[in-house]
Amino acid sequence: MRRLLVVSTLWLVAITSCRPTTTSALPTDAAKPTVVISALVVTTRPPTPTIAATSTPASALCPSLSITPPSTSHFNPIDGAGAIAYSGDGISLAFPATGVTVTIHTISQLSLDGADWAFAWSPDATQIAFLHTVLGPPRECLGGYLMLADLGSGEIRRLLETPGIYSRPVWSPDGERLAFSEVTGSLQVLQVSNGTLLTLSQDAFGAEMPTWIDAEHVVYARHSESGGAELVSQPLDGSTPSILLTDAPSGDGSFDISPDGRQLAYLGAGLRLVDLKSGNERSLGFEPSLDRLQWSPNSRYLLVHGGLAGVYLIRPDSDDAIAQLDFFGVPGVSQAWAPDGGRFAVLSGPEGETPHIGIYDVDAAKLSELLVEVQRPFDLAWSTR
Repeated sequence: MRRLLVVSTLWLVAITSCRPTTTSALPTDAAKPTVVISALVVTTRPPTPTIAATSTPASALCPSLSITPPSTSHFNPIDGAGAIAYSGDGISLAFPATGVTVTIHTISQLSLDGADWAFAWSPDATQIAFLHTVLGPPRECLGGYLMLADLGSGEIRRLLETPGIYSRPVWSPDGERLAFSEVTGSLQVLQVSNGTLLTLSQDAFGAEMPTWIDAEHVVYARHSESGGAELVSQPLDGSTPSILLTDAPSGDGSFDISPDGRQLAYLGAGLRLVDLKSGNERSLGFEPSLDRLQWSPNSRYLLVHGGLAGVYLIRPDSDDAIAQLDFFGVPGVSQAWAPDGGRFAVLSGPEGETPHIGIYDVDAAKLSELLVEVQRPFDLAWSTR
């Protein structure tokens, strides 16, 4: 719980920091110049009626918090294949193959600081779930809405009626549901098509991101009787969960299930790997301050953030499993990997300057840079196709 409070505090400090007013120098070997396409944002229609409500709105935790619900908005429909969603003054998409950028959502709320982040692409890359957070007053209370951007229809709408303090949403493999947790410990699953909301448990470790082992089981960290955490696989039918780890990490991004459903990577005494079929466990080594585990889409590699040290690339089948990359960067927490599993997006650039998007090629061991700056709260998510 102490770690959760520290993470939450650091997040609040980071997101409320003043945005830089200067831009970084553009690298000479950057990708094609960025072309900005105008995006239309309209707020004339009311929110869609199929919006689910949550049990614990942010106002219950912060009674003086007043959040104006975001209206449904629209943009020009776009094919998101190959795009990287990134944070700025809302949501923008960058297309590495062409250098084109498109803004699909801008934030303009008087007297409030807003931010779009926690981008999660649907498996078919036609929708992006995200969190639209509003800061203050008071600023010590962070509340926001779970939102959906439909790239085919060009509509952005609320998925939940009430604001809350939520984890990053995670799509089910079939693209029908979103799993997320609340700071109160409630683990929720939302049927996106009709707004049906299912509460799976009330014992999750705060607003920490869950994951899916398949379309019918959500894996999350819950409070154990010993006072620590255990990692469990909870069936959607509400039956008894299976315990995967009895002494589990509870930090956000401290575990991840491989996309093929075969392996669990987690941060225990170092970086550890569990074969979910046999139960065999092995250590991949130890480096200090690792967090934010993320499997590649082909289940071959892991990305791990290493505090101020930058990015570690993990090759589980290599004798030298943990390799620190030779550049400073922070991987996106949700699908920074390209769909091919051979590249990933990072924040790149000189320390102290506004970072921009870097693309790292695993086989070539080379970083290229896009002329695209990313603003706080610093989030990247590569399209799933």
